Amino acid sequence: MQLQLRHLLAFLVLVQSGGLLAADCLDFDVAKKHAIQRGIGHFRRSEDNQGKDYFMASGVGVRGTGAVSDPFGSLEQFLDTYAPGDRLILGAGTYQIGGEGRDGVNITGSNSVITAIIGQPGSKVVLDFSSLQGERNRYGVFLDGADCWYLENLEITGVGQAKPDSNSIGLLATDSEYVVLNSIVSHHNGGRGIQISGSSREVVIANSNSYCNFDDKTHKRKGDFLKGDNADGFGVVYGGDNSGNIQLVRNVAYRNSDDGFDLWKSSASVYFEGNLAVQNGYNCIDATPTGNGVGFKLGPGGESRIHELVGNH
Repeated sequence: MQLQLRHLLAFLVLVQSGGLLAADCLDFDVAKKHAIQRGIGHFRRSEDNQGKDYFMASGVGVRGTGAVSDPFGSLEQFLDTYAPGDRLILGAGTYQIGGEGRDGVNITGSNSVITAIIGQPGSKVVLDFSSLQGERNRYGVFLDGADCWYLENLEITGVGQAKPDSNSIGLLATDSEYVVLNSIVSHHNGGRGIQISGSSREVVIANSNSYCNFDDKTHKRKGDFLKGDNADGFGVVYGGDNSGNIQLVRNVAYRNSDDGFDLWKSSASVYFEGNLAVQNGYNCIDATPTGNGVGFKLGPGGESRIHELVGNH
């Protein structure tokens, strides 16, 4: 209760200081508060938010209308047709997402009101990217210049590493702002579980788990293989000039092959509260030592920033 109260007070300070502007992203403050208070499912929309709800089901091979009785068969159908403020609710099950491109799910575009992709509350909703065939970098869920988005209750797995010098990430948000990631699980990927990069700002990651991520093909230093040297649980890395106000609240990083939480070359100020890092720096399969194994790495390599850490372990 004390941690929750402290964070809500910090939230109110941001609102009063102009850090959160409804004019920039309607319902961002509502969605953020919903996540911080451990809310699951439908957050309350404002009266000005006229978004609609759409539905998606696993195993649907035909294009539906998104209605409960005629659900979408792919995330692309929603991303091709949504209007700002809409919500997609994914039913229980495993969704196999593959292809020869770099990205499994590509989310772009600037919205003026929170747009949401939500796994059905109380259900296990898995996005399996094990058949993704990008020749170099592979990203499971990629928010690329995506503004005003809310993702919740999604399990991301199977983003394999293609080559020794390639980068594979479960969920990547770059140059994105007003983003809330709530109750995301990212595991058994060939790189970081969840990464925030570029000029991203006003991003909240809450109640999420990242574990057993392992870059098994990484090598450098004139051909010496250093497997596991890049797969952190959570990374706020390679930040741009305008990045900032990144908050991580009650997340768990477990048995990732490099670090638990990493701010390598980050230019963002990051707020950590109630997070847990356990047994990172090991290969999750056979428990052999791999990467650095730092719980909370607050640099170096980027600009000097002030970070705040409250009640982390």
